[in-house]
Amino acid sequence: MAYGPKYIRTAAREAWGNVNSAKQVVPGVWEVDTWGHGGYIVAVGPNEPFVLAEPLRVNRFLCTSYTWAGVPLVTYYMFEEDCDYAVLLAAHPEVREAVNRKRAKWGGMPIVREDVVAVIMRWNPDFLSVAVTA
Repeated sequence: MAYGPKYIRTAAREAWGNVNSAKQVVPGVWEVDTWGHGGYIVAVGPNEPFVLAEPLRVNRFLCTSYTWAGVPLVTYYMFEEDCDYAVLLAAHPEVREAVNRKRAKWGGMPIVREDVVAVIMRWNPDFLSVAVTA
């Protein structure tokens, strides 16, 4: 059983405030909207369906963890909507493809790889290697 859905709103509230919406993009990855902020939250754990790239499992993106009797259930990593989202989309093209499918349904512009790399170069240049290899 995946624990990610059970705690996603709590993790998002701890990171960004009261949650307006939390929609699953792909299993284990949610797009979260709050009054003041938002972005993507990824659930990582032994029973979670999404495997987050190892270079992204750093304290900079760490949101919170839940355990039960000392056993890890789920750890959440957050990628805020202004800058950090690009790191997630570069490392996981399947997430970018899912986001683009959703955008296409309402006539939005797709997020192209070049834009993702440009955002990383501006805000997260230490993660440029993630974008180059994806």
